[in-house]
Amino acid sequence: MTVAKFVARRLLYSAVVLFGVLVVVFALVHLVPGDPVRIALGTRYTPEAYAALRAASGLDRPIVAQFFGYLGSALTGDLGVSFRNGEPVTVTLLERLPATLSLGLAGMVIALAVALPAGIYSALREGRVSDAIVRVTSQFGVSVPDFWLGILLIALFSTTLGWLPTSGYRPLFEDPGGWLRHMVLPALTVGVVAAAIMTRYVRSAVLEVAAMGYVRTARSKGLPPRVVTMRHTVRNALVPI
Repeated sequence: MTVAKFVARRLLYSAVVLFGVLVVVFALVHLVPGDPVRIALGTRYTPEAYAALRAASGLDRPIVAQFFGYLGSALTGDLGVSFRNGEPVTVTLLERLPATLSLGLAGMVIALAVALPAGIYSALREGRVSDAIVRVTSQFGVSVPDFWLGILLIALFSTTLGWLPTSGYRPLFEDPGGWLRHMVLPALTVGVVAAAIMTRYVRSAVLEVAAMGYVRTARSKGLPPRVVTMRHTVRNALVPI
């Protein structure tokens, strides 16, 4: 399969998944008990205001028309107006996107920095005590709720030691030092939990590739174990990871 076909197939799968997500979200919003228009109006409720807001939100149209209107708007980036602050939802999301990307990327870096060496080390020592230690540790990490880990980190590094802030965010390009101090604890919380999960994936992938015929052939040719591990085993194991 060429790279172009691989990318095209992945894009097609992504489009199908995205459509399914939109259908599920739309259905859940309509299945959840309660009337969002009535809740949004609160104490300002009057029959006239209720009817006007339903019409402005498009909720007075048939359900099929609502779905296709929602689908078309979502695909063009129009996610409607927030009932809470009256601002476009897209604008609200874009305002918070830098913090989300920062946390996601920082957490992923930590997760990969832990999971790759731990998973490879565990796979290369399958059945040994060190392998069992890594597997037990990763299982413990999978079982720890991330919100609980976050509370423990705040209690230790913020409340007890006073080294890091308990909450907040600073833009990276405006205050790099403040960004780093505010990002350490949440990135650790996300990264450690993700690392525990990814370690098991890395271990399984390395063991699967190590059993392949071309790896056995490389060993039979007398290649050094390090070359076999890094050039043939780990490199190919990283593809599914």
